[in-house]
Amino acid sequence: MRKWPIATLAAREPDKYKATLVSQPNGRPVRHHRNPPVSVEVAKNGDDRRLAFKLPDGSDLIYLDHAGTAYAVRLPASNTLN
Repeated sequence: MRKWPIATLAAREPDKYKATLVSQPNGRPVRHHRNPPVSVEVAKNGDDRRLAFKLPDGSDLIYLDHAGTAYAVRLPASNTLN
């Protein structure tokens, strides 16, 4: 088995960022699948972090880490609020 050299990279996590990740079942477009994709929004602002999951039923699951305290919030799908 060939061994590859390990390189190190001097880098640090940025203080601010935001990204959205989308997962599609089996890599197929949604129209060919019963289950819609699950998306996750990841954000950081200083020491605060946020993960927001859009679940297949349309609800949101949000994880917040603010000032060293973690919070989890589940919001119902927007079509269930009347």
